[in-house]
Amino acid sequence: NLMDTLHYLGIYGLIMLSTVITVSVTIPHFAAFGGVLFIVTLVMLRYYLPAATQLKRQRAETAGDLVGLVAETLEGLPIITAFNQNKFFIATAGNKIDEHHRALFNAESLNLWLAFYCDLYGAILVLAVCIFAVVMRDILGPARVGLAF
Repeated sequence: NLMDTLHYLGIYGLIMLSTVITVSVTIPHFAAFGGVLFIVTLVMLRYYLPAATQLKRQRAETAGDLVGLVAETLEGLPIITAFNQNKFFIATAGNKIDEHHRALFNAESLNLWLAFYCDLYGAILVLAVCIFAVVMRDILGPARVGLAF
């Protein structure tokens, strides 16, 4: 999974870098705006990465606990039935499932939060290019504006 993440990071990072360079060469004022958004992105990642690491660890731990409980319960099923502890193990399994789902839900919510902010930053960059293109249309000309898009 790490290799896929690094692969996509490389692909999308290079796409973003080439786009920002192309637009910055075409519209010089865009470079300052892109720099500000880059700093904002670094601040966002400062909060995202520790939270994602913690939630990934929590998700792995709760999944391991749940799988362990199911394996032990299946192995000791005759003993559980003999001592009439079915309700106890059902309640314990329900609590472990709830714990795992909380960790899973929080991790997915964090990923959706990141996706929202990445989409927001992309929309802000497109809006900035549009505004610069309209405001500087006489200076840039149609060919350079077309290149910026």
